[in-house]
Order: sequence, then C-alpha cells, then structure tokens
Amino acid sequence: MRAINWSRIMKNFKFIILLLSLLLTNISFGQWELRNNGINNVGVGQSIDAVGSNFVVASYGIKLYKTNNTGLNWSDITPEGNNVIDISAVDSLHIWAATDLGRILGTTDGGEHWDTLFYDPSKTPFMNYIKMFDVSNGIAMGDANNSSIPAYFLRTTNGGQDWTQVNTNLIGAYSNDTWRTVDFPNIKYGFFGIIRFSQGVPGIYKTTDGGITWNATGKNTDENYTAIKFYDENIGIIAPRWGMPSIIRTNDGLVNVDTVKDTKLQFAQHSDIEFVPGDPSKILYTNYSDLLFSSDTGKTWQSIKNEVIDSSLYEDIVFTDSKHCWILCDDGRIYYTPNIDIVTAIEKSENNIPEEYILAQNLILPPYSR
Repeated sequence: MRAINWSRIMKNFKFIILLLSLLLTNISFGQWELRNNGINNVGVGQSIDAVGSNFVVASYGIKLYKTNNTGLNWSDITPEGNNVIDISAVDSLHIWAATDLGRILGTTDGGEHWDTLFYDPSKTPFMNYIKMFDVSNGIAMGDANNSSIPAYFLRTTNGGQDWTQVNTNLIGAYSNDTWRTVDFPNIKYGFFGIIRFSQGVPGIYKTTDGGITWNATGKNTDENYTAIKFYDENIGIIAPRWGMPSIIRTNDGLVNVDTVKDTKLQFAQHSDIEFVPGDPSKILYTNYSDLLFSSDTGKTWQSIKNEVIDSSLYEDIVFTDSKHCWILCDDGRIYYTPNIDIVTAIEKSENNIPEEYILAQNLILPPYSR
C-alpha cells in the first residue's frame, strides 16, 4: 500500500484555504458599487440623505442631486444661488436644505420647486445643520452672527413653514465643522461641540429639552474632536480633531467616557460616524482618507477599504436600514452597498486566515458568510 503523503495533502489543503480567501475577497470588492451616473466632477461633497432603498439626495454644495432608482441615474435639483451644506429628507417629495448663506430651503415636490423657509442674516450668517424627524417636526442650527448673540437653534412643528428660536445661551458659539459637531438622536436630546464660545468654556454641550437649554458636559474641552454621533441619548462616539489617533466613547450620555487609541483612527480632515440602525455595536467611521468598521461599539476598529473605493475621500455616510448604506465622496463619487454585513464580515475574514490546519476524516467547510 502506498504511503499517504501528508505533506502534499497539507499543501493542497492550504491552497484550498487560500483560494477560498481570495474568492471571498473578490466577492467583497463587488459589494461597494460606484453609483454616480449623471453627477459631474463637482468638488467637495457636503452631505447625503436617503429614504428607503431607492431615494437618495446628495449635495456637493453648488450642486444638489437626487435619485429614485438606487443611484443608477441622478438628476440635478439644485436650488439656484444656494450652496447646500446639509440636507434632510423624509420621503421622495419632502426635502429640506441648510445653506451657507444662512437660509433654510424646502421642497414638497422632490426638488422641482424650492421655497425659502427661513432667512435672517442678523441672527445667523451660516446654517450648519438640519434634521427633520418627520414631515412636520425638525431642528436646525446656525452659527452666531457675532459674539454677543447665541448660536441659533431653531424648531419647526409645521414642516418648516415657521421656525422658532429655542435657545438663549451659547453666546457667540459656532460649530467646529458644520453638521458634524451637531447631533440630535431624537427630538429631545442633542449634543453640540463648540469650537469657540465668547461667554463660556469650549467643549461638548448637551440638551434634554430639544435645544431650549444647553449644559456643559465637562468632557473633551480641549477641542480635540471633529464629529459627534449618538445612537440614542446614551450611546455615542466622538471623533478626534487635528491628528489625534483616538475616539471617545460613552454609554451614559457623556456622564462617563472611554478613550480608545488606535493608529487607524488618525484624523486626516473631515470625519463622519454612523451607527448601523438597530445595532449600536456596529459602526462605520471615516476619517476622510480611510473607512473603518467596529463591531463592538468602538472598542476595536478595522479598515474595510478595498480596490473599488480605495482612492476616495469620504465626507458623509448614511444608512437607510441595517443593510443598505451610502457613502458620499469628493469629486462626484457616491458608493452604495446593499448588504453592509457581507462587506464587513468578508473584509474582516481577510485578516483572519488560520495559521494552523487540522485534517479530519470528514471535512466540513464553514457556512458561507451572510
């Protein structure tokens, strides 16, 4: 009887494992798709929002685009004479925009016609943030016009037809980086990172009454942050500012914080953080030049860039549900995945090829990644 060549068997087995790894890697490359047909090379991306699996609206400042077919085609819906900084949509017809001229714009027909819903240059010269929670209720934020008046937080209860200033403190405050340092996970709780504050200490402030009153949290007052994102009123992530290789985590609304240091978190320019809907343990984070994923609420991070989006400069991330994700990049590039679980699971598997192999009589391969 011929002797079994175990050395050859082991080599063949390792070769099979390598092929499987390469196959999964190639599958992962196909999960991020460039979807920008109809979008010109228009420079810096500003913001993106999406509703359902088909409708997306994306701003490149001087140009605003929408799609009704999951990004296969985009149409220009730019409101003339406005540079859109932030956008919010609740369906394919109702869209709101905050502009660099201190205006709030709105449309009820998907961008065919736009109305100016708010404009008062004596109060604010620059609108940073707008979020509509439904077709009626929303919050917007503008920088203070000078050092003697407050940052301008506005509320609407009728779809933006009327806006009411709600706060009186935060004198002379303005946002560190437009919408990135303002976040309302719900209509009552909000967080605001202040870079300059004429009558108070810069840092992260919190409201529990929809922006009427703001209180200092006492956290991160050294201004080392560039993005704030909360899953709810308790669980949140704060991104670093100016080259700090770390993020700050909290699970009690900034009563306590935990700093995670990792060279992969090195800040390059703009940042964005997004929790996967329904699961605060899963987070996507971009520091402009890299795309990172965490499956443990920010304790550890891994890069999920691949050959499809490797050279992109990321500006904004949005989920429509736990599977569908969009990433807005500079130079007219927008990427889409229909299943973020496959992307993150397969990318992670690339770094986990086993070093040891055990040959059993009946070989059972692991189930295919979902």
